[in-house]
Amino acid sequence: MRGRGAGAVVVLAGVNDLAAGTSAATIFSNLQTIYDQARADGMQVVPITVLPWSGSGSWTAGKQTETTNLNTSILAYCATNGLVCIDAYNSALRTGTALTGIYDSGDGLHPNLAGSSVLANLVKAAFP
Repeated sequence: MRGRGAGAVVVLAGVNDLAAGTSAATIFSNLQTIYDQARADGMQVVPITVLPWSGSGSWTAGKQTETTNLNTSILAYCATNGLVCIDAYNSALRTGTALTGIYDSGDGLHPNLAGSSVLANLVKAAFP
């Protein structure tokens, strides 16, 4: 672990970059660097797909395509590398392309306490 002091890393990232217009390919390249370095350091890596966010004011149909592309890349990386992956996008947190109303903090982007609890339970399930 080269002194990092952690045995596992759970990575949920990308939606702010998507909202800013960064391509899925660029975001995934950055995530892959994080995943690969953590694995090289001996940590268990648990990627999480980007949450649904079409209720956000910065969402567009084009950004949804990038979200889908990014999530596909994350899932493929996990499958190729034999990693546990938390598919938060395709969970109870999603209705259509948006956060399910009861889990939305009100900004269409961030889960509320109940949504965070759903996400926490998905993470806990990844560590039997």
